[in-house]
Amino acid sequence: MKKTSLILTSATYLILAIVLQSCKDPIPTVVVTTNRVTGITTNSAQISGCLTSAENTVITELGLCWNTTPNPEVGDSHVSSSNIGETLCHTLTELQLETVYHVRAYAFDGLEYYYGEDVEFTTLPKGLFTVAQFDEYHKIRIAKGNLQYQASTNTWRFAEHQWDYIGYSEPDQYGFTYGTVEGSSNHLISPDYDGWIDLFGWGTSGQDHGAICYQPWSTSTNDADYYAYGQYYNDLGRQADWGINPIINGGNQPDLWRTLSIKEWRYLLKERNTLSGIRYAAAYLNDILGIVIVPDDWDNTIYPLNATPLETNNISLETWELLEENGVVFLPTTGFREGTYASGGYNYGGYWTSSKITQYGSSEPWAAWNFRTSDALIYFEDSGRHTGLSVRLVQDYPTSTP
Repeated sequence: MKKTSLILTSATYLILAIVLQSCKDPIPTVVVTTNRVTGITTNSAQISGCLTSAENTVITELGLCWNTTPNPEVGDSHVSSSNIGETLCHTLTELQLETVYHVRAYAFDGLEYYYGEDVEFTTLPKGLFTVAQFDEYHKIRIAKGNLQYQASTNTWRFAEHQWDYIGYSEPDQYGFTYGTVEGSSNHLISPDYDGWIDLFGWGTSGQDHGAICYQPWSTSTNDADYYAYGQYYNDLGRQADWGINPIINGGNQPDLWRTLSIKEWRYLLKERNTLSGIRYAAAYLNDILGIVIVPDDWDNTIYPLNATPLETNNISLETWELLEENGVVFLPTTGFREGTYASGGYNYGGYWTSSKITQYGSSEPWAAWNFRTSDALIYFEDSGRHTGLSVRLVQDYPTSTP
């Protein structure tokens, strides 16, 4: 009988070794999950993680690590627990204001660390506002100045100071002129005007969204010309919202800002809970009449603001630096515009919302919601969409990760 020989090459030995080793000591499969970060504030956040699965190994430790650089490890700040069957939760404190942080969950089997996904979050700035009841997921910041536009250069900007408003240089029926910005006037509004304007018809973002009058310099007195997307029942939407534009001193990128809805403005001004118990108050700032709006966390011991009477809130520029640093916002009384006629800056100021009037059951489809500042009071009202009113934009800040 002929004998056969078994020839084992080096490759064969390697395969056998792997097979024998895998049978003897299976490769560990460990999945760790870093959960979404919630409850983000100016200096704190809630982080958590869990062991999703662990095959072929015994996990002895579950932990969370964090740092300001990506992919933190246990050598960075961390907490741990031996209760690997439960979600590990931890509240970070003493964080830095407006700072990017990274967090990862990890597991340890006595020999090796297994990490979850890197989750990034940013702590909030001072001076934020809630705009909806039970909204745990975001707050807003209000721009530090009314929106202004220069037609000749197609440029958008925020006012240099919160009390600034363009006003009008042509005397009104009483012989008065108003405004704090020299060389500009709302009654000179036109497609090639090289001054600044800040009284706009509703939805005049400059982006063609289907309305006849979508340009910021529009002066038609026909409200139907201002229907967003060509229909009276539409709210502003993004194309019609002034915040779609790059704003040179507001980040200079599109879509960073937006206009609050009537529901959001109402909650902010009439229903919101604040640390001080004050939501807004009438005031004179730099001799300009308007209202101050205090953020959620405003501490009235910083400076005593009073809801009434108006005369007690006569704020100097020196005091204003302190208030603005702590997030207080000022909306000046700016007047209104009809066609190319501007008036009312001494006792009337209107601010647009993003909401059509029919959203709340009105039978006046030509109007849109705004709020009026007058002396020590705020009124929510409907105005014809052609009316030139002020715009104060906001920026969203998430208080949790996606």
